[in-house]
Formats: sequence, structure tokens, C-alpha cells
Amino acid sequence: MNLLAWRKVYSFGSFEAVVLAFYAAVLAFAIPFHEPWADEAQAWVTARDNTFWQIFRYRLHYEGAPPVWHFLLRTLYLAHVPWIAIGWCCGVIAVAGIAVWLRWSPLPLLVRVLLPFSFFVLYQYGIVIRNYVLFPLLLFALCALYCARQRRLIGFALIAALLANLCMQGAIVSGIFTLLYAYEIYRTHAPKQRLAPPLILLATAWIVCVYTVIPAPDEGVVMRNQVSTGTVHRLLVKFIGETPRSTAVRPADVPTAPMVQPVVSFKDAPRQWIAAKLQEPAKSSALDTTPASTVGPLKAAAVTFLELVSELLWPIAGSSLLGCLFLATLLLWARRHNGLIYFIPAVVLWLVGEFLWTTDHHAGMLLLTLIAGIWITARRCELAGVVSRETMVWRKATWLDSSFVPLLSLVLALQIVWSISAVWKDHRSAYDPGPETAKFLMQQPSGKRIAAFHYWSVAVQPYFTQNPFFNLPTSYWQWSSNVFPDALHKQTLDTHPDIVLYTQEQPLPDEMRNQIVPLNTGPKPIDPVLTDIEQHGYRQTHQFCGERFSRLNASFQVCDSIFEPAQ
Repeated sequence: MNLLAWRKVYSFGSFEAVVLAFYAAVLAFAIPFHEPWADEAQAWVTARDNTFWQIFRYRLHYEGAPPVWHFLLRTLYLAHVPWIAIGWCCGVIAVAGIAVWLRWSPLPLLVRVLLPFSFFVLYQYGIVIRNYVLFPLLLFALCALYCARQRRLIGFALIAALLANLCMQGAIVSGIFTLLYAYEIYRTHAPKQRLAPPLILLATAWIVCVYTVIPAPDEGVVMRNQVSTGTVHRLLVKFIGETPRSTAVRPADVPTAPMVQPVVSFKDAPRQWIAAKLQEPAKSSALDTTPASTVGPLKAAAVTFLELVSELLWPIAGSSLLGCLFLATLLLWARRHNGLIYFIPAVVLWLVGEFLWTTDHHAGMLLLTLIAGIWITARRCELAGVVSRETMVWRKATWLDSSFVPLLSLVLALQIVWSISAVWKDHRSAYDPGPETAKFLMQQPSGKRIAAFHYWSVAVQPYFTQNPFFNLPTSYWQWSSNVFPDALHKQTLDTHPDIVLYTQEQPLPDEMRNQIVPLNTGPKPIDPVLTDIEQHGYRQTHQFCGERFSRLNASFQVCDSIFEPAQ
């Protein structure tokens, strides 16, 4: 048994069954100890409290996601599946994805065994309850259908449609691989009558995807009141709608006090010193009366470059040197085997993520898209009928062919250490404080008025059948600039609630953008909401914290602070 040889026979035998069973056993060990965080809870309560039509017509325009995940959660809710069982449903999906991988992947045996236990496939997309749990299953199925000798156009179109409506990253990957697949079909001159049904299916899926991801005019993250009036606003209101304002007059945005950066020296902490210098505000000239609130263009370009490199290397390896070596070897390997075109989805995903939005839990999709490029490259000659199944894509072996697989195996083996660390930490400590906070609130006497501030309070909501916070209009967080519970915090505090839940997220050193230098760490700006809570005579009586584990450490810490009136 050659662990480094590329696969020649595609089957699912006893060895694959053992690997799959062990993967399922690890999930079964880890899932009961995982505490879902706010993003996991937000999708659930949104699906729980809205009909299919409300989700499609209104809610998704605030969530920035196509409908597949919310529709699946809504279906599970109508089937009376409780919140505590959703993690097990995700585990079943994750196991199905690995079954597809083990059955159809052409990669060497060692890689096929290691990848299921890598950090993103096992933990981030197997245990954490997010829509991304479907990404490996759909991506691997797409690769298998792409490389099948007998074209299954309806099957490919169906998987591509589901992937496009899973998340924005899925839409990018699905769209580009579909175009590449269509080019392959064009080259083979497939009968036009066979193309009509899959084209109709794909067109319908993309109409749904595009419609649901268009932000509502009052969406508060992307739009930020940029189209509060005018023709665009009227069109968005007509075709999408907007959330009515919670007050007649919109209050002023909550001001944020400036953050005081600690003074560091290059000798003591060179990475921190570089980050501090890059993030220093540009100095205004004596004739310039505008405040120096932003960094200069050169510093901004340097920060963007470092973020791009960090987002590329972070999901691959903790060592930037190893990450660069792997990517360089992958580039040369793909070029030698004429497969660079199959890595276009990964490049686009990487660039779009930087200039739109990406964070740690998105990074694994970039790694899996690279794996998909390797998968298709390894079988493209067999698909075209250029070489036999035995020789596949390989010509005379070179140092690239001899070094690429061991290097990929090393990357995955190191990620297994990340998985062990994350699973063990999730077993011993809290990923999120939501369940513990909910338990505390449930123990309070009925009739107490409870107020909550900031988005991370959503993690408490799935444990209540009704919204426990009187100042929040719904159980799910409304990402609308017309709904502003945080901006109305003074009015809420003036009503003297019995308990105030204040939630806050803090970046930690292992956050993705800190791969090269720590660009996102240190103290956050002083929050006036917290200051006003204390000025209204409240004192902190309890605090529950959790850390979002990633790699060998954690990326973020979330704390739920309970405030009660001082005696």
C-alpha cells in the first residue's frame, strides 16, 4: 500500500469505512460539548420565528446569505427538531461530505485519510452549527460530478445551484466551476436538447441567489443609510421592502471613544511595533484643518497587502514560511500539469473576501477550494481521454511530483494538531457563554425586566421560546439602521430594568489578520453603552466568557456581563 501514490481505483471499501466511522466517532464525542455562538443562534431563531416566505422575501436581505441554510433550519424546526439536536444534524451532513470525499477523491491515500481530521473539515465545518457545514459536501460532490466520465448535467446543475445558494463564497466557487464545466461541454459539442433543463435550473438558482443577497435599503452593515432617499431607495423599498423605524426620529449614532494604543519598542516586540506604526493616523499639516483620523495611503496599502497575505496563509499553516512554501509548490505543480485554470475560484474567493468581507471561519473554504483545484487537475486528462486511468495525468516523475504530496500531507497533519486542540478546549471550556448566560437568566424570578445590548446577546435566544429582552423587538438581531436598541440605550436604562445583559467581543492574538503582524488585537475602543450602564447605578454581578477556538489558540473572546442595580 503506497500512501503517497495517486489513486487508480475508485471505490468505498472497508478501509474507507473505518476512516469514516472514526470521523463520526470524533464528531459524536465533540458535538455535545460545543456551545453555539451568536452567528449559529441567529440563523436558527431567524428560521424559527419566520415563515419560508418571510425568510425569502424579507429576512435574507439583512443576513447577506442565500436561502438554503435558513430553509433547511426552517424545515427542521417544522419537523419538531429541537435546538439542542441541530448540532447532530450538522454532524450527519459532515459525515456525508466525508463519505463523498473518501469515495471519489483521486488524491493519495495519506491525503484522503488526513483531510477529514484537519481543523476546518472536522471542527469548523463539522461541529460548529453554520451553513458552512454543507460546503464540503456540496464542493466534493461538485468535483466528483465534474470529473465523472459520463456527464450528469442535471446532477451537476443541482449541486451547483445548492452551492450557489448556500453562501456568498459558495456562489463564487459554484459560478466559476460551472463556467469551466460549461466550457468543457462546449468543447465536446453536447446535444443542445440536453442542456436546456440544467440551464433552466441554474438560471432559476442564480435569480434566487442574486435576489436574496441584495441588501435592503435600511440594512445596517453594507448599506449604512447610503440610499436612504432617491430612486434607488424607492426601487429597493418596492422590490425588497424595509423595516419600519422603531422611533419617529432616528437617534444619533453611539459615539465611540478613541482607543489608546500601548507603547511598544521594536527591540522588545518587533511585530507589535510594526503593526502600531502601520496603524498610526496620518499627521495633518499646519494648513490642514481636517482631523487626522485615517492612515496615509502608503500605510493603508501596506495594511491591505499584509491582510491579503494573512488571509491566504492563515488557513494553511501557522508558519508563514511553510504556508508560502506550500503555495509556491502548489503553483508550480499546477502549472506543470496545466491546471492553473482550476485554481481561479480560489483566487477570486481570496480577493473578493479581502475587499468585501471575510473572517476566520470563512478561511477554510479557501483551503477546500484549493483542494478542489487539485482534485480536478489530477483527473482532467482522464476526463478528456488523453491518457489511461493507470497513468492519469502523470508524465515522468519530477521533484515536484515527489515533494508536493508530502508537503500537502504535512500541512494537513499539522492541522490535525489544531483539531485536537480545539476539540479538547471545547470539551474543557466554553466556546461561547450563551448557554451559561441563558441558564442564569432562567433561574431568575418571573416578571423581572431584562435588557440586552449588542449582537452577541443573540446566543441566549434559542434557549427561550419567547424573546426575554424587552428592549429588543425580535429574538433575532435586526441588521437594520431603522432599528437601534444600542443607540437607544439611555432611554432603555432610564426605565430601570432589573437586569442588564451587556455582551462584548474582543479579538485575540490568533485572529486571522494577525498572521504576519498583529493588526487586529489589543483593547477595543471604550464603549459608551458600558459607561452609561455604570453611570445609571448598575454594578456587574456575574460574567460568563467563551473563546472561539482556532488553530492552537483562539481568535475571539466573547463575554456576557450581568449588571444589576447597586444596593
